[in-house]
Amino acid sequence: MKDQVLCAIDFSESSVQSIKWANKLALGTRAHLNILFSYRLIQADKTADVLSFKRKTEEEARIKYAEIEKTVLAESPTSRTFITEIGFFPDNIENFVRKNPSSIIVMSEALVELIHDHKNETLMHFLKGLDVPLLVVPDGKTPETDGVAFRKQSVRG
Repeated sequence: MKDQVLCAIDFSESSVQSIKWANKLALGTRAHLNILFSYRLIQADKTADVLSFKRKTEEEARIKYAEIEKTVLAESPTSRTFITEIGFFPDNIENFVRKNPSSIIVMSEALVELIHDHKNETLMHFLKGLDVPLLVVPDGKTPETDGVAFRKQSVRG
């Protein structure tokens, strides 16, 4: 099975930086990059309104992601998948990692704060439940200016 890198995004500038870091990690370790966008359904009075909101949100996300592919990921040979999920980021990350064992999760500082807000648990508690390393990308840090070389190493135990 190919290694997996999961990058959670919200299309903010800090999320775009997270994608750059996740891509560098995936490229350096020959892993598959999964980019996860989560959104909440705002309950409307009618089912048609909810469906319309869902379609519109997912279409906007695909358009924004296509722009990131053209600008940020254009030259990268990394295999990748863009995923949209309804719900809270922490829940969707947990579900994804259970179904698709991942080598690492990459998130911006702002999204990491959402984990505490939703789960009302510490980041360490959340991570222990996942048992997957987390790279938190501080605002303004880019792999071009602050990066290091990544390479896959086998560990024998």
